[in-house]
Amino acid sequence: ADHGEQFREHGKLTHCAKPYEEGVHVPLLFRIPDEDLDDIDGVTSTIDIAPTLLDIAFADPRPPEKHHGQSLVPVLEGEAEIDNDRAVFSQDASEEGRETNLNHRITGCRTIDWKYITSVQDDFESLLFGLSSDPGEQKTVIDEYPDVRDTFTDRVDRHYQQSAYTDYDIADAVDTGHVSERLEALGYLDE
Repeated sequence: ADHGEQFREHGKLTHCAKPYEEGVHVPLLFRIPDEDLDDIDGVTSTIDIAPTLLDIAFADPRPPEKHHGQSLVPVLEGEAEIDNDRAVFSQDASEEGRETNLNHRITGCRTIDWKYITSVQDDFESLLFGLSSDPGEQKTVIDEYPDVRDTFTDRVDRHYQQSAYTDYDIADAVDTGHVSERLEALGYLDE
């Protein structure tokens, strides 16, 4: 699944407007033929799917330079572990249905122990949750842990300074006319 659903855990019955766990924590399953695989303890992301599939399919995979995920094959095979301090990101920049507006972007940054939710919107109050004591994300502890808040603020800032965000244009990624025309018809590309 690419997202979960909110069933009034945070007051609404819909897709999550904020990246709470009920909306962003979804199953990620892999099967590699003739391999006994381990369950993964740690934080993973959908950005790990492509490098994992490349690693399964090719002896010497070469993910694109701008790709930020990691192959989970060594972890699945029990040869490595996920870094306990690994951070993964989720974001929502939707406005009025399918319209995207980066001025409305809300970002979730999660490690194994913490979840930080912030936004570029001036009136948004950032949130911090200690997931081991509050897995349902019901009480923000942002004022009690200023060092953790500052660490996450820095992580989010660095995340959005990466070339995938600063040097990206969907039109550059589409090089065939028929795909470009279909994306334009769906409203993903400007004419």
